[in-house]
Amino acid sequence: MSGIENRYRSALRWYPASWRDVNQDVVLSTLLDVADAEGRDRPTARERLDLAANGIRTSVERGLPRSVRDRASALALGIGAAFAAVYLYFFELDGSGGGSLGGEKAELVFGPDRDFGWGPFASAAAVVMLAWIFAFVAGILGGRRIMMVALAASVAAGVVVVAGGEADWAVLRPAATTLFVLAGLAAVAVIGDPGRTPRTVGWSGLSAAVSLVAIVALVRPTFWSSLPPGRYFFELVLHPFWVGATLGSLLVVAAVMRRGDWCLAVLLVALPWLLLIGWEIYLGVGGAFAPLYGVLALIGLVAFTVTVSVTMMRRVGAADARIRGS
Repeated sequence: MSGIENRYRSALRWYPASWRDVNQDVVLSTLLDVADAEGRDRPTARERLDLAANGIRTSVERGLPRSVRDRASALALGIGAAFAAVYLYFFELDGSGGGSLGGEKAELVFGPDRDFGWGPFASAAAVVMLAWIFAFVAGILGGRRIMMVALAASVAAGVVVVAGGEADWAVLRPAATTLFVLAGLAAVAVIGDPGRTPRTVGWSGLSAAVSLVAIVALVRPTFWSSLPPGRYFFELVLHPFWVGATLGSLLVVAAVMRRGDWCLAVLLVALPWLLLIGWEIYLGVGGAFAPLYGVLALIGLVAFTVTVSVTMMRRVGAADARIRGS
């Protein structure tokens, strides 16, 4: 076995074993033929990246039923778009733009002489929020590929804004925890197709509408806090304690109704907050909520692991039964 063949076989390990048993030899032959025609003795970086991305996607698609993926995608897209829309209006638009908290709060926190902002916005994080809103529209209209590109752009823009540190165009950005949650919701949103059917479109719209009403009820046009606007938004709206209580309630309802698909979908949407809780525990932060964080993280991660494992075992068992039957 040649060196390049070993390298391709290693790259194909991103795919599940059941897929490799059926497709690996054909794909490997094609890859080797292309490499031979181009005079290469190793896979290109793009090939490795494509194989990894497609392998992970195939594993997710085979491990989770489409109904779960579409439900989780619809919920994540609607919730993320609502967060983005509220933050864009109340915290990013210029203080003279009507109802904005970002510009008005900036002078109280950073002083009247600070030259901050990015065009009409308080920070370049507006790109993150605009990309999310665009992704929501594309997703419910059936443009899944466009939605995926927009969400990827939002994540990239968030990384750039956080890296901007104390620059004038970044100093009033959302808290890094807020951008992490939005990135996590983006990852969940791309695993399914929220525009596949009128029902999934309805789930996206309903989750966006409910989230929007709840968030606007929390965010007031005026408030008194020593926190910067971005951190205030996280503490008030996106804090794991509040979101955990909300998603936990949805999980209980789904469990009582014996809807395993909705249970797993809610757990997937909650995953960004579960990871954030784990990170805050690792850092030793959390204040009075620290013990509760540990309980929430343990319950959530165990529930998520057990549910995913049972689902995947059932899927694998069903696939094996079909193979034996054929």
